[in-house]
Amino acid sequence: MCLLLMSHQALADQWLLMKKSQAQKAEIVLSRYIGKSILFFCGCCSQDKGELMLLKNVSIKEYKSTYLQDKGELYQVHISYTDSKGIPDSGAIDLAYAWLQVKAKALNVAEACGFEYDACVTNKHFAWAGKKKPLLPKKKK
Repeated sequence: MCLLLMSHQALADQWLLMKKSQAQKAEIVLSRYIGKSILFFCGCCSQDKGELMLLKNVSIKEYKSTYLQDKGELYQVHISYTDSKGIPDSGAIDLAYAWLQVKAKALNVAEACGFEYDACVTNKHFAWAGKKKPLLPKKKK
């Protein structure tokens, strides 16, 4: 399965790399959802189905790259999770394609952090009630 995690093939990169202060803010936001479901859905990609994960842990790590040296220090948000089949895994996430359940609506992680993003969907706050996977929004054309 291909999700927005660096341990798998990456699909997009709006909020995969960021400044340390931004990564720390995302870590704080996500830490409130440990033990809860997080949805990965990339409206900008060929992905048609979202994937629910159970968030286990969140941390930040410095990203080292000779290619991006001129950008200064860059960081990634890493999560540990259990996938929908009960298999534990971990990796870096792109905040623009990760969604939290807030009351009966989905909230994008980048938005929860106050970051600008484009989720490439027509309805950013789609319905998500109960433990079922939400009905995903339509992609922008």
